[in-house]
Amino acid sequence: LAENGFSKLDRLIALRFDYAQRVALAESAAFAYGGHDTAGGADDDDEALEEKAYLARSEAGLFTLQLLDSVVCYAAAAKSKPLRARTLQVLYEGGGSLHDAWANAEELIRTVYAADAELAGGETGRGADAAQRRAMAEMEEGVQALLAKYQGSAEVVGEGVPALEEDDAGQKPGKGGGQAAGAPSALPPHGV
Repeated sequence: LAENGFSKLDRLIALRFDYAQRVALAESAAFAYGGHDTAGGADDDDEALEEKAYLARSEAGLFTLQLLDSVVCYAAAAKSKPLRARTLQVLYEGGGSLHDAWANAEELIRTVYAADAELAGGETGRGADAAQRRAMAEMEEGVQALLAKYQGSAEVVGEGVPALEEDDAGQKPGKGGGQAAGAPSALPPHGV
C-alpha cells in the first residue's frame, strides 16, 4: 500500500468511498420506499423495513465495503507511522471517518466470528486460525487506540484540528515523511 507515493492506498480509499456512497443510497432508497408498502403493526413494519434496508445495502455492495474498510482499518492501525498518517489523511479528506470504517469492519469481524462459532459448535473463534484471530485482535486494539487518542486530543493545530504524529525520522506526514507533496498534515476533529 505504501509504494509509489501511496497510490494503492489512495485507490483503495477512493474505492471505499464509491462503495460507501452506493450502500448509503441503497439504504436511503429502501427506507424511503419501504415506508409506503408495509401493512401490519409498528413492530412488524420496523422489522420488515430494517430487513429491506439490509438487503438493499447487501445488493449495493455491503460485503465489499466491509472488506475495504477492514483493509483501511489494518492500514490505520499499522506500525508504520507514515502509512497510518496517510490512511487517516486520505480518509478525512474524502469526508469519511475512522469511526465509519471501523463500524463496517467490526460488523464483518463479528459476522465472521459468529459463523466460525456456528461451524465449530458454539465455540467463538475456534474455526479461525490463531494467526487470523491475533491479527484481528491487534487491528481492533490499534483502531480503538486511535479512536480514543484523536477523539479526546487536546493538541490543536490551526482550525481545531488534532496534530498528526511525527514519523520515526521526526518528520510530520506530508513533510518528507512519505506523503504526496502539498498534502495537508492535519486531521479534522470530527468523527475520527
